[in-house]
Amino acid sequence: MNLLKLILIILTFFTVSIHAQRDEALEILNDLCADDMYGRGYVKFGHIKAAKYIQEYYKKIKLKSFKKGTYLQPFKIKANTFPNDLEVTVNGITLMEGEDYMLDPASGSANGKFKLEIVDNRSINDFISKLSYSKITNLKGRAIVLNSSTTNNVDTLKIFNDLKIGLSQLYPVIWINNDKFTWSVSKDASEFPIIEIRDSMLQNADSISLKISNHFLNDITTHNVIGKVNGKKNKTIIVSAHYDHLGMMGEAIFPGANDNASGIAMLLSLAKYYSNKTPKYNMVFMAFGAEEVGILGSKYYVEHPYFDLDEIKFVVNLDIMGTGDEGITVVNGVQHKKQFKELSKINQDKNYLAKIKIRGRASNSDHYWFSQLGVPAFFIYTMGGIKAYHDVYDCSATLPLTEFNDLYQLLIDFVDTF
Repeated sequence: MNLLKLILIILTFFTVSIHAQRDEALEILNDLCADDMYGRGYVKFGHIKAAKYIQEYYKKIKLKSFKKGTYLQPFKIKANTFPNDLEVTVNGITLMEGEDYMLDPASGSANGKFKLEIVDNRSINDFISKLSYSKITNLKGRAIVLNSSTTNNVDTLKIFNDLKIGLSQLYPVIWINNDKFTWSVSKDASEFPIIEIRDSMLQNADSISLKISNHFLNDITTHNVIGKVNGKKNKTIIVSAHYDHLGMMGEAIFPGANDNASGIAMLLSLAKYYSNKTPKYNMVFMAFGAEEVGILGSKYYVEHPYFDLDEIKFVVNLDIMGTGDEGITVVNGVQHKKQFKELSKINQDKNYLAKIKIRGRASNSDHYWFSQLGVPAFFIYTMGGIKAYHDVYDCSATLPLTEFNDLYQLLIDFVDTF
């Protein structure tokens, strides 16, 4: 066989392997974002379905478990949910949840037709006076519209925000938001709903009809999903990502493709890679639950660890892996400059990504609780590309996985430096 033919065979094999890697990641992404996962939240047991999916993948690639017969680490949480159909009607038009309006995640219930009481920058002082003089009963049957969009004054904006929270214990609150709608999950619930809506939807309206009901769950069992590959040395590298997302708001599903089905796709891809090897160090793969409720899964884990935290050599936490057009950001890069330089050097030598941006501490993902206890950890996320985040548009069909293969290889090369 001549040299040219051998090179062509090697290149062909490498190309097929790379495409297969991304194709499998896309399959995982599609599975986790499917309608029957219900947004991997706390309506229709979406979080349970997602955890079981990951457990089955661990079984398939023969990861070892810490607990006999299961990869699941159960723990308890609370969450406010909206499992029933929602109706918000203005001027005879029924609005679409997630698109035309968004509920505050701590919203309570309201049913009926409510007259609108408009409060803006010009009328806020008079409105507060009305409340102060105990004329609050005059607002019975009203929904309070808080429109802070006409002011940039910090003090005034704080007053609006305080009113929003306080009034939601007494009346439905309509909060004018002319920017992007984003959602989350709340561990608390108010008496009445807070409905984010654009002011254009309320033009010429004097009332709003609401059919909104929340269901507060105070005893949910959810899980971390943990598996391992034994290494040659008794130290451990953790690869982590959260699998939960926001679930459903009425009929609206929040698929959570980039946040964070993409991170789970990367975690499972790396788990499969190491399952066929005997790595230098133990490789432990932690798919955390309840990140969106306050990074609770990783908090529970560090409080109930399966092995001594001193054994951990490094944590690589993966969240938002779906783009990469503008490179990646490394949280805790400032704190762990040696490891950041190693990562940057690999990237520079092999030209994987456009940029690696350094960042300091942040309490915004599952690396945080490890860092708080002195365990060295990076949180890596991709930059650029699609802007969908915590909304109904973060779906697998539009997530490009632009730099997935390059980032996958960069992470393998980085782990090899330890």
